[in-house]
Parts: sequence; C-alpha cells; structure tokens
Amino acid sequence: MRDDEVNTVLAALADPTRRQIVEILSDGRDRSLAEITDQFAMSRQAVAKHLGILNAAGVVISTRRGRDRSNRLQPEALDPLRDWFNQYSRFWDDRLLALKRQVEEEDSP
Repeated sequence: MRDDEVNTVLAALADPTRRQIVEILSDGRDRSLAEITDQFAMSRQAVAKHLGILNAAGVVISTRRGRDRSNRLQPEALDPLRDWFNQYSRFWDDRLLALKRQVEEEDSP
C-alpha cells in the first residue's frame, strides 16, 4: 500500500461535506451536480469545488454528458484506506487475543 494514496484519500474525506457527497453517491447511481447540490444548503459552485477535490483523489468520477456532468462514486479508490485500517484492526485483534490468553492463564488453577 502506498502512503500517497492513503494521504490523498484521507485528505479528500477530511471534510464532512465531501463525506456526505460520498454517502449520497454510495448507492451506485450517477448524479448530476444539480442533484447533489439539492442535498446541501450551499451554492452550486461550492458543491462543484468539493466534487473537484473528490475527483482529483479518484473517489468520484465525473463524466461529461452533453452540457452536464454525471458524477459517480469510484469505490475502488477507497481500497488503500480500507487496507490501511485493516492493518490496525489486525494489530488490535492480536493484542486482545494476547490479553485474553493472559487473563485465562491467571484464572486457571
């Protein structure tokens, strides 16, 4: 796993608005900028800026359709982040298992 991929995705998802955009797109449907903007109390330009950051990170893919752009989640872009979290999950699983063994040894006669 490359640190630059993890850093890019983490930076893109650091903002709550961008996380909400990811949530909106998580059902797999393509949405226009107008459809996404309808979900927020902010300007179309502000939402477009957030989409641009998500697009630059590869989390959202924008496709031009005529005069409009269609936006969809690129879930594979989240894989480096999942892998990064998984390595810490394994760490805690190992630590908790060691603690369980120690407690069981202390409790046994």
